Amino acid sequence: MVDQTVLPWRLQGGGCKFDILCPKYFAGMLKQSLTGWQIEPVEGTVEICISLHKQNDDYVVDARISEKVCRCDCLINALNEFLVFLAYSFQNQTDSGDLIHCAGFCEDQLNHIVVGPKNSGKSTLAHDKAMAGLSVYADDLLFWNTKAGEFVALGLPLRLRRPVVLSSGENADPSNFFAGSVLAYSKVGVFDIAPIGSAFSLDRLWEMTLNHQLKPVSLLATPKALQVFRIPKDFSTVKKQKLEIS
Repeated sequence: MVDQTVLPWRLQGGGCKFDILCPKYFAGMLKQSLTGWQIEPVEGTVEICISLHKQNDDYVVDARISEKVCRCDCLINALNEFLVFLAYSFQNQTDSGDLIHCAGFCEDQLNHIVVGPKNSGKSTLAHDKAMAGLSVYADDLLFWNTKAGEFVALGLPLRLRRPVVLSSGENADPSNFFAGSVLAYSKVGVFDIAPIGSAFSLDRLWEMTLNHQLKPVSLLATPKALQVFRIPKDFSTVKKQKLEIS
């Protein structure tokens, strides 16, 4: 039987630290999915900012930046909620820019960012670039440090819909992913994922349309295009001072 006892852990990366509460096996999943982060047990007084625990048949995820508790019937869906909360918490601690909904990668020594509507294919593009051996900054979220004029990777794994299909049409090796019924997350070391805190300047911005076509964005139009896909600050604002842990 899996031990569901929750324990305090400290997640550190990119100059930020977060005290979290979760079972040991979930801390192990974080170690195997987050690039450049450190996670260690913590003792003494802690201020929990994100928690995950099993309650009956559900996985319950809560965060101080969230008004509501998330209940998931699948561990991988719970991991998804946890990682989103982690990104929002990073923005809350950093507070020098914005989270951008986008993909990013380095190709031919140029740094590319791709924005576009949800389900337009950004994650699939990032996976294809990773499969080609390129360094990937993000497939969904990047931090835009507006004060420094640069972008910062969050060290998050690639998130893909199941089944994960390669460009050849074959299914990907399942051992490379934490796979649930709907989503799959890549494991550390499978792809070249930029570690948390990796900063870079933008060379080219692209917008992906709903028919999966890439359209270049001019330099003059870049700031406005990025603002369209900015995550509102309300998502990273602390909503409660303390988590109620059952």
